[in-house]
Amino acid sequence: MKLIILLLCLSGLASAQVPDLSGVNVAFLLGLASDPVGLGLLVFGLMATLKRNLARRDPPLAWAPWRWWGLTLLTSTVCAGALHLLTGRALLGFPDVRGFVLFVVVAAVVAIVGRDGLKTALGWLGNLKPASPVTVEQAGTVEVNAAPTAPAAAPGEPVITVERPGAPIAEDIPR
Repeated sequence: MKLIILLLCLSGLASAQVPDLSGVNVAFLLGLASDPVGLGLLVFGLMATLKRNLARRDPPLAWAPWRWWGLTLLTSTVCAGALHLLTGRALLGFPDVRGFVLFVVVAAVVAIVGRDGLKTALGWLGNLKPASPVTVEQAGTVEVNAAPTAPAAAPGEPVITVERPGAPIAEDIPR
């Protein structure tokens, strides 16, 4: 209980102070506070890293997509709020709460669509299949350490030849 009261007192003291950013290069923060897409990409990276690390746990944490979307919205809100408090920006053209809410929504949509959309697009690209099925038939088994011999293959069947370095291959082997 004493710790909570102490934290409340310190947070009230810290919020009354104005941060002095004169000696710090804040160009990155100023640029991020005026670009909701950049903030969305940052949140996208944070969420992807968090999700990957939680999936590696034992037992792995598997959440429904709507929980990740809510966590992404919460993270976007916290980051945009911190940027607004530090820089006075992150308003997306409106001078009041509407601009802040619009900034958070755009950043969250970029992060959510970025994560799920990229996953879907890569899934489409990864599941490409050939236009016609390809079948490869093997005439027989090939022993790796055996000396190369001419297999008795029927006409029209493919023959697989394994060549070893240093072992000469007879010319009468069909290729």
